[in-house]
Amino acid sequence: MDKKYKLEVFDINTGKWEDKMITIEELKEMVEAEDHMLEKIQAEFEITQKSIAMQMGKEENPKSKD
Repeated sequence: MDKKYKLEVFDINTGKWEDKMITIEELKEMVEAEDHMLEKIQAEFEITQKSIAMQMGKEENPKSKD
């Protein structure tokens, strides 16, 4: 049996900190999952940022109706 360590984690569903007993392997899996989620969030942010920049560019250079 792997040694378990006490880890305090924040549960976003309850909005509270909880104590969890996890192994080093479980911690590695948790970190990998959070890294993957961070990569997704960063990619979505870049897409949103580019979209806003494009929209602002259109508003700054309105086409003349003359």
